[in-house]
Amino acid sequence: MQAAFAADPEGKLSSSQKFVLLLLANNANDEGLAVPSIPAMSRNSNLDDRTIRRAIDGLAKAGYLTIRQRPGRAAAYQLAGSTV
Repeated sequence: MQAAFAADPEGKLSSSQKFVLLLLANNANDEGLAVPSIPAMSRNSNLDDRTIRRAIDGLAKAGYLTIRQRPGRAAAYQLAGSTV
């Protein structure tokens, strides 16, 4: 968990982005790949689906993760470097 907060030393991430980053890190395997669905993350966090999508988009634009679209399945999220 500390690694996820250490990934944002300047405090530029929103609280939603930090929470989603923690959700993804919690679901990631040893290689930093996480495959939770948006609805599952919403259920586990009580965040709205749209809030999660915006947070993921922001994290991707900031370089914290890469989104891998998988047709017919939930997207996969590859976490960057030390966020896991």
